[in-house]
Amino acid sequence: MSSGLTRLDPAQHRELTFTDCNGCTLCCDGTAFTVAFVPLPEIPLACRHFPVVFHKIGDNYWPGLFYTLKKKTLCLHLDPQSGRCQIYEERPISCASFPFHPSTPTPDEKPPFDNFPFVIEMDEQCPALQQDGDHSEGMAILESQKPNHLTEQMIQGFLRPERTDLEGQTVRFGRRLEGLGLLVKAKRVVKRPGKKKISQKYFVVDPTRWQDLAEADRTTLKEEGLELPILAHLESLGHFSRLEEMVLADNQGKVSGAKRRPRKK
Repeated sequence: MSSGLTRLDPAQHRELTFTDCNGCTLCCDGTAFTVAFVPLPEIPLACRHFPVVFHKIGDNYWPGLFYTLKKKTLCLHLDPQSGRCQIYEERPISCASFPFHPSTPTPDEKPPFDNFPFVIEMDEQCPALQQDGDHSEGMAILESQKPNHLTEQMIQGFLRPERTDLEGQTVRFGRRLEGLGLLVKAKRVVKRPGKKKISQKYFVVDPTRWQDLAEADRTTLKEEGLELPILAHLESLGHFSRLEEMVLADNQGKVSGAKRRPRKK
């Protein structure tokens, strides 16, 4: 759910390299995005650390986790002194894959890589991406006509064969919740202090409707493996208060920010 992404092209980007992360926090301070897509298998883990909502785009409801509620406000799991993640081993797939993001190709678009069903988008603002022909200061992103081992590592959660229908599974999950009448606008459940409200494009499972759901429907969801992500989602909404505290502290000048290094111009 970021803007300004560029398709990774085997011909155009054959000399692209990735150097070490310099702690610029581009991926952690709301500059690149404030909400990121969460594939269905990742929802329970993401919910341990972030509030997860459903972002309505067209007729679909996409699970998304909130890093921050305000651009330029640090993720609550970022150490402001070191610029490093405090939940690194459990960070969301959108963090692990940054600045790359697998995406479903358009109907008339052929995926550019052999045996890989996605196109790969990248955020060229990331200063670790360099056009370095001899790869002297980084690792090559591409090998011939396929993502190399480095790129595969960054998008490992999307490369597993059983996840080739990852987006389809996730879309069906959102539609299932809508079909059961469980989704309501997030602003009805998530209360923010002051005048600001959660955008109308975000939805959550209504706790009351979930409690009142027919036992037969609840049993079916459990058999389908969907009860756990629903319960995790409901529990995750409590994280909104922590994000709000970060915004209030930032507004009052109490958040010093991470040690920032120059970004790519």
